[in-house]
Amino acid sequence: MVGVIYASSPAISGSSITDTAQAYFKQSKGSGFGMSYLSAAGIKFNLSKKITLLTSLEYLGTSEIRLKDLKTTITTFKGTPGSPEYTAAQSIRTVDGKQSIGTVNIVFGIGINL
Repeated sequence: MVGVIYASSPAISGSSITDTAQAYFKQSKGSGFGMSYLSAAGIKFNLSKKITLLTSLEYLGTSEIRLKDLKTTITTFKGTPGSPEYTAAQSIRTVDGKQSIGTVNIVFGIGINL
């Protein structure tokens, strides 16, 4: 099967703090659409006229999904505040992210014929 997929990336942030340095990371959320494809193979086993066991293996893949305008901010501090060696730096970058997705799913189920 072939289709369209929607993917989103949550806003993330993190930090690392030691006695001599600090670093902070922040990224905005993003989302986008891409093409997807699904391949599957399965087995069906009839236990009776009414009950069936099902299992299948599926692979879902996507094209590169473009996540528009992801803003990333990295801030670092090093040294003791007020000392001559103390440094502070910040980098802000806004770019389009690209992400492809691939998943393998194993499915088990029971079917009931009415």
